[in-house]
Amino acid sequence: MPFEQGRLPRKLAAILYADVVGYSRLTGVDEDSTHRLLSDYLDLIARIVESHRGRVMHYAGDAVLAMFEAAVDALSCATKIQEDLKRRNQELPETRQVHFRIGVNIGDVIEDRGDIYGDGVNVAARLESLADPGGICISGIVHDAIFGKLDIEFESLGEKQVKNIARPVHVYRALLHQKADSEAPRARARLPGATQITGFTVIATIIVVVVGFAWWQPWKPDFAAAAVERMAFPMPAKHSIALIPFRNVSDDKKDDAFADALSEHLIALLGKLPNILVISKESSFKFAKAPVEVHEVSEQLGVHYVLKGTFQRASDDISISAQLGEALKGKRIWSGAFDLRPDDVFVGLGKIATDVASILQVPLSDEQKTALLNAPTSSVEAWLLHVRARSEEQRLTRDSNIRAREFWSQATERDPGFANAWLSISGTHWRDIRFGWTENLAESLHRAEASALRALEIDPESPGAYQLLGGAQLYRSNYEKALEYGERAAALAPNDADALAALAISQFFASQPHDAERSVNAAMRLNPFYPPWYLLPRAEAYRLSGRYDEAIRTVKEELRRIDNVPARIRLAMYYAQAGNQELARAEIRKVLNEQPKTTLASWVQMQRFKDPVQLEEDLVALENAGLPAILSWECLVRNKCP
Repeated sequence: MPFEQGRLPRKLAAILYADVVGYSRLTGVDEDSTHRLLSDYLDLIARIVESHRGRVMHYAGDAVLAMFEAAVDALSCATKIQEDLKRRNQELPETRQVHFRIGVNIGDVIEDRGDIYGDGVNVAARLESLADPGGICISGIVHDAIFGKLDIEFESLGEKQVKNIARPVHVYRALLHQKADSEAPRARARLPGATQITGFTVIATIIVVVVGFAWWQPWKPDFAAAAVERMAFPMPAKHSIALIPFRNVSDDKKDDAFADALSEHLIALLGKLPNILVISKESSFKFAKAPVEVHEVSEQLGVHYVLKGTFQRASDDISISAQLGEALKGKRIWSGAFDLRPDDVFVGLGKIATDVASILQVPLSDEQKTALLNAPTSSVEAWLLHVRARSEEQRLTRDSNIRAREFWSQATERDPGFANAWLSISGTHWRDIRFGWTENLAESLHRAEASALRALEIDPESPGAYQLLGGAQLYRSNYEKALEYGERAAALAPNDADALAALAISQFFASQPHDAERSVNAAMRLNPFYPPWYLLPRAEAYRLSGRYDEAIRTVKEELRRIDNVPARIRLAMYYAQAGNQELARAEIRKVLNEQPKTTLASWVQMQRFKDPVQLEEDLVALENAGLPAILSWECLVRNKCP
């Protein structure tokens, strides 16, 4: 279970670990004076820790372990320690100077009897050993959390495999010397006259500004910039953004599903921002498993901005950090870090969405801001069941579909007002229909519709509910309602690629091929790594417009991605209607070899064309290609069976 009983209490903390460099050498020269000097330095460190809202947890000989609630405080403290120790060392002979290395990490710790333990502490100690004398090394999660909040430059040292830690740690080195070198030199001199003061002051100011500007280098990118010429898609005129799913840095890999569910929720929130193109979750999640650079995501998806971040959970504490990068400029333009409890994690995600809107200068009404901050459920238990259900759903088997439905049903018992759970239950019944996992098609359709109506009752502006209800109306051949619901779903969620692709299906069945083509093209732009079923409305839109070559190429692409009998039947039909009977018959032979009981009657069951003439033309083409007909035309097309 995500929240285990019987464990020692844990918490997320920022950890500072400092250790002396070459202590044995110093004590070999003069043990007593070295010990006194070290004692003074440790007292100084303790005072600095306390002044930065931290606690010294213990001293281990010449090492100090301290804990903070915020990464900013820990790193500010580390910087202050090194600055003060540097000044004190300058007053001593080089052979008597005492230098510390410092490591800073954010991690899951156990606090017990006035001390802290755990991998979070171990990583901080390993980071300390990688630092230079008088230097600071931090982990990638600290770098993400404090980005833009402190006037410190960092150099990436890459992924490091450290002792007794299973996963590599991304290490950054604080460039403290650059800041020091940029400061104007101080010298004692006799004051010149008043005129000279004014002139020298102006000159000195110019020098400081120029030197400081050169050190800051605002023109220097934070990461490799994307290039327009390498974009896989034309850049949209409006803002466009993709989210790289949160990287789970928790100790428990089971939290991957939790992080993915939160990422999906944030994508949905971003999709509600007006006048922004937001890449769908399917395409965004293509970048979830392996490290990827911002410019690569931007170029593959054709977007201006990329949002990424990390997720960490320890017991009842959740930490989320996020950064927004402007890909073409190679600059980070926003970052945020949020320490949350499970019951306010959705507020944190809503804050990220509103911050993104603010930085991109997207105006939001008070109602829109409130909607972004609303939680989908008031029950943490219901949300955790939702996370488990999503993991099962993605297995895409009959048994996993049943298990997912059971978890979502339990979620609605915990929170009857959890609209997304009711919506997801409806989706499981639709999968039963789509994949032939139901023994009673009419009953599955009824249950899918009932669950979607329950979701709509809870959330009258649920785009998913309208999308699923539109599918039910199409199945009942109620074309006006199917289009009305489909258009309503697309209007409520203009960034929902699935809603647009589903609308395209209703449109081509309702004899609106040009509208279907526009809708499915928009869906594919939002979801560049679209699923194979998007190719159905595209191929049919081409075919119904008389563009058989394009229709044939499209259905062949579908078959390359997933070989299936319905697509092969459509390919035979396209060949026949394009005048190539030989290829049409060859495809039907393949179908009958795979499924000998396939007939025109079984094909008609899944067709919902508004125009009966279109259905008649299709059946003629398939019969001529060799698909057996068992029932009469009047029975097949007019539903007038003996």
